[in-house]
Amino acid sequence: MTNKNLTRRKAIENHIRRIEKRLQQLEADRLRFSRYRPFIFVAGVALAYWLGWTPFIIAALLISIEALYYHRIGKVMHRHQLWLTIKSTQLARLNLDWEHIPEPPLKPPVPNHPFESDLDITGRCSLHHLVDTAVSREGSQRLRDWLLQTRPNPQYIETRQQIIRELVPLSRFRDKLLLNFLMVSQEQLDGEKLLRWLHVPSPSHVVRRALLVSFGLAVINLVLFLGYYLGWMPGYWVIPFATYLVVYFTHQAALKSSFDAILLLYDELDKFKTILRYLETYPYGNNMHLKRLCAPFLSQKTVPTVQLRKITWLVTAISLRINPVLAILLNIALPWDLFFAYQINRCKSRCAEQFPEWLNAWSELEALVSLANFAYLHPDYVFPEILTETCHCEERSDEAPLPFSLPY
Repeated sequence: MTNKNLTRRKAIENHIRRIEKRLQQLEADRLRFSRYRPFIFVAGVALAYWLGWTPFIIAALLISIEALYYHRIGKVMHRHQLWLTIKSTQLARLNLDWEHIPEPPLKPPVPNHPFESDLDITGRCSLHHLVDTAVSREGSQRLRDWLLQTRPNPQYIETRQQIIRELVPLSRFRDKLLLNFLMVSQEQLDGEKLLRWLHVPSPSHVVRRALLVSFGLAVINLVLFLGYYLGWMPGYWVIPFATYLVVYFTHQAALKSSFDAILLLYDELDKFKTILRYLETYPYGNNMHLKRLCAPFLSQKTVPTVQLRKITWLVTAISLRINPVLAILLNIALPWDLFFAYQINRCKSRCAEQFPEWLNAWSELEALVSLANFAYLHPDYVFPEILTETCHCEERSDEAPLPFSLPY
C-alpha cells in the first residue's frame, strides 16, 4: 500500500474515532440528564404537599425541558450514528471487507457480454459492488451500464473526468448527500416507479368539468339562500343544492383517485426532499462542471422545493377533511374537494414534466459520486489520457467506461 493510501486510511480511521468519542459523550450527557427526572418529580410532589401547586408546576416544566433536551440529544446521536456508518463503509471499501459493503441491486449478467463475468464487473464481490455508493436504483444502474460499456465515447469520458476531478476533493459534499438521504429513509429510491405512476392518466377533464358546474351551482345556491333567508323568495335554493350534492357524490371515485395521488406523491418526494434542498442551496463556487450538471435543481422555473411546498400545501388542505364536520361545512359552502382535486391533477402534470429531468441529473450525479468516492479512497490511481487517434470508438455512444485506470 502506498503512502497516499495509508494517509487516506489513517484520516478515515481518525474520523471514525472522533465520531465514536462524540457518541460516547452524547450518550453520557443523555444518561446524566435522564437520572434527574425521577428526583425532580419526587421533589415537586413532596414540596407541593407543603407549598401548594407552584413547586409541582415548576417540576413539570423542568421535566418537560429535560425531555426536550433528551430528544434533541437523541436526534444528534442518530445523525452521528449515520455518519459513523458512512465512514465505516468507506473503510470497508478500502479494506475489501465485502461483508460490510452494501450490495447493489443484483441483476442477471448481460448475455454474451465480452468481459462482464471474466473481470467480475457485476455481482457480489465485484467492481460494481466495490464502487457503487448510489442510493437509487437508477444511479446504481447507470454506473453498471458505464462499467459494461464496450464502445466508449472519448468526449463523454473527458466530460465525466472533469466532473469527477471537481468531486474528488468535495468529500463533505458527497458524504452529506448520502447522510441527508439516510436521515429520511433506509430503503433504496426507485425513481422509475414514481415516474411510471406520474404518467398514469388522471381524470383531470372530469374533475375540471365537475368543478365548473359545482362552482356555478354554489354561487346560485348562495344567492337563492340569501333571498330565502331575507324573505324575498321561496326556498328555491333546495334545487341547486340538491343538484350540487348529486354532482359531488357522483365524482367520489375521481376525488379519491386525486387524493390518493397527492399522498403518494408527497410520501415519495419526501424521500428526495432533503437531497434536493441540499443541491439547491450548495455553494458550487468554481466547480462549474458540477454546477452545470446540477442545473435542473437550480433553475428558478423548475426548482424542486417550489413544487414540494405546493404539494405540502395541497396535502394540508385535504387533511382538513379528516374532521367529518369540517369536511361537510367546507363542501357545503364551496366545492372544496373538487377544487383541490383539480389543483392536485395540475400539480401531478407539472411533476410529470419536471421529474424526469431531475431523475436523469440525479442518476448521473450518483454514478459520478460513486467514481469520485473511489478515486478519493485511492489517490494513487490515475486518470487515463484518451488518445482518440488510436481509440476505436463509436461516435454516437453516450456512455463511458470507468474514467480512471484501475490497478487490476
